[in-house]
Amino acid sequence: MMKKSSKIDTPEVPEAAPSPAPAAALPLLDGNQSDFASEISRKVEEAILERRQDQERRKAEKTARPAKPPTRESAKDSPLRKPPAGDNQHDFFVPVVTDISVKDAIELMDLAVFRLAKSSRRKGDIITHRLADVVIEVSSGPHGMATIYDYDIVLMMVSHLAKQTEKNRREGINDLPPRIFQPSMGDILKFTKSVSGGRQYMAIEKALDRLQGTQVKITQIGKAAKTRRSGYFPLIAGADVVSRTDTGKVDRLAISIPDWIYDAVTSHEKPAILTFDPDYFLLRGALARYLYRLARKAAGNSQAIYKFSTVYERSGSETPSRKFYYELREVIASGPILGYHFEEDAGVDGPLLKITYLGNRK
Repeated sequence: MMKKSSKIDTPEVPEAAPSPAPAAALPLLDGNQSDFASEISRKVEEAILERRQDQERRKAEKTARPAKPPTRESAKDSPLRKPPAGDNQHDFFVPVVTDISVKDAIELMDLAVFRLAKSSRRKGDIITHRLADVVIEVSSGPHGMATIYDYDIVLMMVSHLAKQTEKNRREGINDLPPRIFQPSMGDILKFTKSVSGGRQYMAIEKALDRLQGTQVKITQIGKAAKTRRSGYFPLIAGADVVSRTDTGKVDRLAISIPDWIYDAVTSHEKPAILTFDPDYFLLRGALARYLYRLARKAAGNSQAIYKFSTVYERSGSETPSRKFYYELREVIASGPILGYHFEEDAGVDGPLLKITYLGNRK
């Protein structure tokens, strides 16, 4: 035991145990003990081997198992958003969706005359398309350039004009349709398959601001300058508010139809227009919308091939080409779009986009 200090009262601490003596050599095992140890060692090795084989078998099964194919039933994978309530109810007054394809002037459907964005606020924005015999310049006004979503209003305007023109001819009416298109805000939301709400009403007003200020300038060059049309072509010729609700929100509009659109629809026995799938408005992304427009104009009921670089240039996209190609491949991987199959092919000067018509969906 340790001695207690005369000055400090500390608890007793047991003395440290002496270091153990070196262990004696283990005695040799007799025959029975040696056999027992060998059996234990063998079983341990067998257990380790069995566990290793089981792990390798599971790994092989996982590698061989086919990957789950992407499904278009998933809301995340589908290029279409969910339609608003009541969208499947037929409305006789909603016409077939159509767009202009001006064969005797300039075909614009494979060129972006708008930005591929939800909004475009930059003043003085310009998109320039330089083709073999024409230069097309799209310029924005003080509220920014029209977007591909704003252009839905133009599609609605063209569709109603085409329907009224066809109706007059069928009924033997010689008068041409009015040059003023008067939809209500509710009509626009229904036609574009949008939900109704205050934000949507405000979005339509801003869309009209951008459409009003966006101009398309077409300059023919070379031999085409003598035979094809040049000049300035607005997307809408003007818009006025006809009425408002009790709360002051815009209720009904009067949109002036530009001459170049009016003439293309009404001045031909067979108007230079193309029919769109009504689910076009449900397409989630701007690029998917543009690709569908490209398919309708170029592929039609057959097939078309474009260079990735050409699609990029004609889309008017402001993103770097590498990012655009990545987004293009994402759209391709998502599957067919409204009756068209998109796939990438190898080309001499870079990747190619092959568009194939799959037939009517309905």
